[in-house]
Amino acid sequence: MNIKWNAENYRDNFSFVYEYGEELTGMFTLGRGSRIADAAKFSLEKPADGIFSNAVFHWIDDLSALAKNLAANLRASGELVCEFGGKGCA
Repeated sequence: MNIKWNAENYRDNFSFVYEYGEELTGMFTLGRGSRIADAAKFSLEKPADGIFSNAVFHWIDDLSALAKNLAANLRASGELVCEFGGKGCA
């Protein structure tokens, strides 16, 4: 990771980020039984119908590997719903 993570500081000062992310899950139009994957490192037997990320992708150092992994694990015409950090964060 490209910074030293402090979970307590994040909770105390930036909880609005993950609270905002709860609203983003409502953007999916996927039906019941659909699968959503973890964005960091994952491998699925069958590509996911959707991938969700809230304020995560800009913390990942190897964005090329991330993009390839997302493409490999998202079905054709699947849905990617994501939110990035603000100015200066990415």
